[in-house]
Amino acid sequence: MAKISLQVICSQIDAVLYYAPILFTQAGFTSQRASFLASGVSGIINLIVTIFAQLWVDKWGRRFPLVGGGLAISACFLAIGALYASHGGIADEEVYLSGEGSQWAVIILIYMFVVCISHVAPTHHNILNGLTTRQIFRGRGVW
Repeated sequence: MAKISLQVICSQIDAVLYYAPILFTQAGFTSQRASFLASGVSGIINLIVTIFAQLWVDKWGRRFPLVGGGLAISACFLAIGALYASHGGIADEEVYLSGEGSQWAVIILIYMFVVCISHVAPTHHNILNGLTTRQIFRGRGVW
């Protein structure tokens, strides 16, 4: 149960937006601008995409947003990790990302993640994982 719950917590937008200002700072933005880009712009993107996804979810169905969104979310995470592995480093106990192209790529990938997770919002992994957990542990005194 803890593994499923941890997966839900670590793969959702709250975890990413918590660390987004740090990633934006590592990409070379000042702390104040990084906070604005991470919370302000990401919030606006999240709102707009969620509204459109809610309007079109019945037309698209639930499978495509869930599977496609999950694959796109995974691709964003893998690409960000690969960029940090190939262009990242540590200096003075601070993680940095070298190269302007890689810095902008991480920023774009964070915004793409926000779009993907907002696109998945109508079928939301969190809801499905929560239901799965409840079905697995039903009657065992967990919930």
